Amino acid sequence: MKLSRATYTAFGLLMVGIGFLGVLLPVLPTTEFLIIALFCFKKGNARFENWLLNHPWFGETLRQWDENRSMKLRTKKIAIGTMWAFGLVSMFF
Repeated sequence: MKLSRATYTAFGLLMVGIGFLGVLLPVLPTTEFLIIALFCFKKGNARFENWLLNHPWFGETLRQWDENRSMKLRTKKIAIGTMWAFGLVSMFF
């Protein structure tokens, strides 16, 4: 079964919405949802794909993922450090 461009675009928009919620809620991962959204936009809507790749906050990381299938070591360290910090704070309280 082949999905339509509109379906890919709609699912991509849903993933962007969940990804942006992940910025505010520490229990939701942001990057993973935005990578899925980028995949959907590649198949569904080039305008949204370009918007996501040029986004001021997430564009650089998504471009690196799109080109190399990897992230900078600095980005990984920040992500892991943030997860540990929130985990320790939640254990403390």
